[in-house]
Amino acid sequence: MRISSALRVALIAVVSGGIGSVAGWQAHGRLARDEALDEARSAYEQKKYDLAIRLAQLQARQSSTPNTEALLVIGRSLAAQRKWSEATKTFEQTVLRTPQDFALHAKSLYFQDRVGEAIDVLSNGLATFPDNPHLAELETRILGYRNRPKDALASAERLTKIPGKEMSGRLLLGLIHYGAKNYELAAANLRRALEISPTLEGQADDFDKTDPAVVNEAIAFSLMPTEKAGDAFEYAAAAYDAKPTLDRALLAAKGAAARRNWREVRKWVDRVLALDPNNMDALFLAIDRALEDGAIPEAERALNKAVALSSKSDAALQHKLNVARARIAATQRSADATNKRK
Repeated sequence: MRISSALRVALIAVVSGGIGSVAGWQAHGRLARDEALDEARSAYEQKKYDLAIRLAQLQARQSSTPNTEALLVIGRSLAAQRKWSEATKTFEQTVLRTPQDFALHAKSLYFQDRVGEAIDVLSNGLATFPDNPHLAELETRILGYRNRPKDALASAERLTKIPGKEMSGRLLLGLIHYGAKNYELAAANLRRALEISPTLEGQADDFDKTDPAVVNEAIAFSLMPTEKAGDAFEYAAAAYDAKPTLDRALLAAKGAAARRNWREVRKWVDRVLALDPNNMDALFLAIDRALEDGAIPEAERALNKAVALSSKSDAALQHKLNVARARIAATQRSADATNKRK
């Protein structure tokens, strides 16, 4: 039996309408899911991490296949809450899409002491996003913190060449050299970092930021065994002014002595002895300062106190005490000779 033309048109209209309805409902479903995912992203941006996780988990459950975007929102939120193990499991179920995703996955692994895997993630991130400043600095810091100085130095050198990251690169180079007791290189790089930014502005937020006062102290300490020991004074004084400590006062006293600025030596030695009256280094500096001023009684008092505090089994200390005795005696003979001529 043949279908009439009118009936054929009617059937086509019904079928087309049905298909259109299905397509409409599918489009509506996608739109609803997209809106919910946008809400999850918005909650994450507002630091409402629990809400972001709930919304994203709802989307993930409604998807017949792994929902990459939903999983990324969950992973980011878990990392922001420092739930490192859960964040890692989530990131491992999806495809990392942004530098932030690589950084958060690497941090999640690092804080579980899975350092090798963290570095692998960062290597993959830098292969995907070459010279990304955040990933490059995070790589350097993780390598440095985990005592891989050779790799860390190479990473820091690369970091210095990324626009806007020379300060961070120089800072990390200096700290790595400092840890390896390469003091001249430590001082040179740390000084350059402070020249670029006296406040060390621009460090990444992944770990606690290095305080300029700590850097000033490290520079002063690094300069003391070098030919530029006198330069240590200004850095030690700046560190002390930021946060007074005995070690910083003592470094300033030693730096002033290297400059032969005996007035400053007196000031800083007095500060050290006020904090620690039995500080042996300060007592020897007090002897030096007193002899430069010809104040023999002051030198003798400082020497007598040092002798009373000393251990006879410490050969190096006994040698220093003998040298101090000889210097005091020589200064006394010179003073006596001058008095006789008068």
